[in-house]
Amino acid sequence: MRVCITTLLSSFLFSGQLFSQAVLSARSIGSTLASGGDIYTLGSTIDASGNIYLVGWFRAAVDMDPGPGVSHLISNGSEDCFLAKYSSSGGFLWAHSFGAANQDICRAVEVAPNGEVVITGNFQNSADFDPGPGVRRLTSNGYSDIFFAKFSSTGDLIFAHSIGGTTNDNPYGLALDASGNIFLTGTLTSATVDFDPGPGVSTLSKIGTVDTWVARYDNNGNHIWSFNIGAAGSTQVNAYRMILSPDGNLAITGYFTGGPIDFNPGAGSNTLTSKGISDIFVARYNLSGAYVSGFSVGGTGTDLSYGIAADATGNIYIAGQFEDVVDFNPGTAVNNLTSKGLADIFLAKYTAAGDYVYAKGIGSATGNEVANTLIVDGAGNPVITGNFAGTVDFDPGTPVVNLISNNGSVDVFVVKFTSAGAFSWAKSFGGIYNDQVYTLAKDASNNINIAGYFQNTVDFDPGAGTVNLTAPGSLGVSYSLKLSSTGNYVSVFTPQAYLQTPASQVLGATWIDADNNYYVTGGFGKTVDFDPGPGEASLTAISYQDFFIAKYNAAGELVFVKSLGNAQGGLIGNGIVTDAAGNIYIAGKFQATLDIDPGPAVLNYSSKGGYDIFLLKLSSTGNYLGSAQIGGTGSDAVSNLVIDNAGALYITGQFFATVDFDPGAANNSLISKGNGDAFVAKYNSNLGYVFAVQFGGTGNDIGNDIAFDNAGNLYTVGNFNGTADFDPGANTYNLLSAGNTDAFLSKIDKNGNFVYAMRLGSSLADVANAVAVDGTGNTYMGGMFNGTVDFDPGAGVTELTSAGSGDIYLAKFDVNGNFLGARSYGGTGNDIGQKLKLDSKGNVYLAGQYGSAQLSFDLKGTPVTFNNEGDMDVFLAVINPSLNYLAGRTVGGAQADILGALSLDATGNIYMGGSFGSSATIDNLTGTGSYSFSSVNTRDIFLAKFAVPEILPVTLEKFTAVLQQAEVMIAWTVFAQLNNRQFEIERSVDGKIFKVIGTVAGCSNCPERIAYQFMDKQPLTGVSFYRLKQTDLDGNYTYSRIVRVSNYDNKGQMKLIPTTTTGDVTLSYLNKTNKEQPAVMRLISSGGQILRSTPVVLKPGANNIPMTLMNQAPGVYYVSLLITASGSVQTASVIRQ
Repeated sequence: MRVCITTLLSSFLFSGQLFSQAVLSARSIGSTLASGGDIYTLGSTIDASGNIYLVGWFRAAVDMDPGPGVSHLISNGSEDCFLAKYSSSGGFLWAHSFGAANQDICRAVEVAPNGEVVITGNFQNSADFDPGPGVRRLTSNGYSDIFFAKFSSTGDLIFAHSIGGTTNDNPYGLALDASGNIFLTGTLTSATVDFDPGPGVSTLSKIGTVDTWVARYDNNGNHIWSFNIGAAGSTQVNAYRMILSPDGNLAITGYFTGGPIDFNPGAGSNTLTSKGISDIFVARYNLSGAYVSGFSVGGTGTDLSYGIAADATGNIYIAGQFEDVVDFNPGTAVNNLTSKGLADIFLAKYTAAGDYVYAKGIGSATGNEVANTLIVDGAGNPVITGNFAGTVDFDPGTPVVNLISNNGSVDVFVVKFTSAGAFSWAKSFGGIYNDQVYTLAKDASNNINIAGYFQNTVDFDPGAGTVNLTAPGSLGVSYSLKLSSTGNYVSVFTPQAYLQTPASQVLGATWIDADNNYYVTGGFGKTVDFDPGPGEASLTAISYQDFFIAKYNAAGELVFVKSLGNAQGGLIGNGIVTDAAGNIYIAGKFQATLDIDPGPAVLNYSSKGGYDIFLLKLSSTGNYLGSAQIGGTGSDAVSNLVIDNAGALYITGQFFATVDFDPGAANNSLISKGNGDAFVAKYNSNLGYVFAVQFGGTGNDIGNDIAFDNAGNLYTVGNFNGTADFDPGANTYNLLSAGNTDAFLSKIDKNGNFVYAMRLGSSLADVANAVAVDGTGNTYMGGMFNGTVDFDPGAGVTELTSAGSGDIYLAKFDVNGNFLGARSYGGTGNDIGQKLKLDSKGNVYLAGQYGSAQLSFDLKGTPVTFNNEGDMDVFLAVINPSLNYLAGRTVGGAQADILGALSLDATGNIYMGGSFGSSATIDNLTGTGSYSFSSVNTRDIFLAKFAVPEILPVTLEKFTAVLQQAEVMIAWTVFAQLNNRQFEIERSVDGKIFKVIGTVAGCSNCPERIAYQFMDKQPLTGVSFYRLKQTDLDGNYTYSRIVRVSNYDNKGQMKLIPTTTTGDVTLSYLNKTNKEQPAVMRLISSGGQILRSTPVVLKPGANNIPMTLMNQAPGVYYVSLLITASGSVQTASVIRQ
């Protein structure tokens, strides 16, 4: 039985074609001993059944299941947001995460009466908010944008929208009414923000330094109204919480600075001015956004409100923190509270009209206490929670009820009062570190649910019992604690957090032998099971990175795995080959002392400097046969290893100072001329020295790749700076770099004698990473260039200019080094070519990484574009001998994905591998034939095998499905059709099981762009999913991406009566459903400006809704009707005479 399943994808995947490169197999190598981080809960709520919902953020990997099961979430960036649902007893139900490469935070959650879940928070960059098969990608306009999203009770996405400007905009408060309308509040720092996530525009312009905004959306996320509150100058208005009170009004609370600030967004003026650094405010609005009432309280210091609640009669309670003396009565009377220390807790009660009822203060002489949130239970009793340190009397009356924090640290308190303000009880919990509470909720039995994060060990039973939970290391870990209405312990649960113990699996090199055995070498950390099958072959690293070599047969079954390691780590294999007898040769680097024999025998090597090079020979079964050590007093490295048909070995890399390249008794030393020199060394099959040569000057020079031709000539590429001599003999052949770093190509004969050398470069940094030679001696060179570079080393000029900070290049030269052609690929970011391979037809396989948002290749005059999923993605491009693009694949995720190796087998199948962080998907162009990986470590290895590329049958450029009236129009555009039989339109109710609903004939030879369409005349009611299946003449097929359509309005028809008017018009709508339909009626100017937006409810049958244009100038206007459930819009024009 497997104790630790470390191959995350333990079986092979077979799929159809995409760009004629089918994913034949894919797997990852990594440890399941997760590397985690903090997880904080910021918001919570409880539904009518007592289920608990938590939102917040987390880092790295976390198991959201507090029970014996495992449900990992893996962050895409520094911090991702999470949404999790638990039963009333804390049993895990489901969890989802959302995020991109940077910081993404969920701040609040609420549940509608029908069980649908709404969350809000902020995000950066571009993130997919659909946890299911579909994609709902939101992209921020600035540093941090607002999002709000709705999910079903089972966690399926219903919709997700984003709002934001060019800087930092945040949501803090969320409320839902009985109809599911969504109310949001937060802060605005961008100059302008469009709060309508739909096709309309509703722009708010910031008035002060920080404004508060309030917005309403219907239950489908359509914008109803929005406004902001602020004042000119350096004023700030920060709303932190909002509620819907029983009287049907909306109330927000927070703090503001400066003034006067008008809290009335309408025509009236209702200003408040802070008395000190910041004052507390409460503002109330009706559900149409009109101002109802407001007040402020504060003193000369910093006074803050973090919580608001209402009882059944509409009384308002607020809680937070105050300093010095504060009059909590906004009326003419004075009701002062005086803080005992730096800052104290307050609880204040007001009538619905804002009249003072009471205020209570809690604090100590030396502390800094704060209330973070509050609720009012079913009996009208307020409960507040927050943080304190030291000793605090929590009874504002005469008796003393002291709570003492653990070891003087910051602990959590919970205190309950009667509706009249009398003290009921107070409880606390905490450990020796700082523990926090951010959210409070109640269930139907008035049990109290408290959530936040804790560190170290905390006893969560505030009574006489003990319920200890321990967070790993110094991590902050989420908790959810339930107390009874009397403050007694009921239950607690936490997700499973992991220590931050990074384990990076690194792929160094791969090799395919004549029998299609697959060899992999690199570095690994922690415990890794290298067996993808039911068996187990686990190795445990001694350090953070040990060396490994693994062999798999043609069926993908593990043959053996070996490792080398020491306490210092940093070990890796960078080159691997086999000879005709099946013996295995690996080149790598090590530091300190290393036992080079992976078997039971001991043969220690000790590095002479920082890092030394090792050569290792193993039998076909992995037994030790020999080894060699090469190194000097510096840090020497090997970049690649190749083997010729006679079994001779060649390595290239970089060395420093003096290095003896002869592992035998003789001394064959080379002395670097500068910081570091490039070298080429040759050894026989017994690892005996043959020769070693160097290229270099006074700068930093390195060999990155090496290849040989049929005559045994050696081609080396790398980079150099300054003046470097590339003739290893007695003569001199100097090249002078044009910039910081130039690329070089060197050719020497089989005996190490100089043939030619050339450089490519601009005044910036240019590198050569890969080289390959075809059967006629043509040489291909790949890497990265900056600026403008002349790729013709001869008298001609062929200049290419990079589009970004670094572009990919592929250059071709004949056997004598004459220029034959060059291509460049790249966007505005940093893109680099790293590996090159050639097949028997002369096709070039170019692979590397790209950091640009998109990477495009030219296919017969039409761009083929790959999107970047995050920081850095891996690409593979197939290019014919004429340097024309044929096909491509990508591997991408939110974090940086790194190419490690590229190999071809005898039949031309492609083997690509590298490393990825958090998660990655092979081929992110359309999702067809894709395969996803996930890692609970810092980095894991991915390995993928692709089929031999064929002629491209068809390229899908666009695929959409749009509801039009009562039908769904499916449209797609393709080009470069060849041997294309047909398209099949498929539909699904769940995005998983699809049925064919129509077929459209393709074209067997149509290179031009062609647009197709198909009408689904009987679409499903509700949400449905569509995809396109394209089939070749040979039966191979591929799928498009999945698109989602909502259809709820069931053939409703709209018209305007009359179409020309002097003042009034009637919108006539026939609702053919048997239920009411919420909708929004809008009046729009001829220039597209929304003049009026009116929510309406469409009854079953005929609806006639009057609208006046009396106040509008003569001209053409448009009236649109948005059906909120489906998102469909119907528009008609009217002329105002």
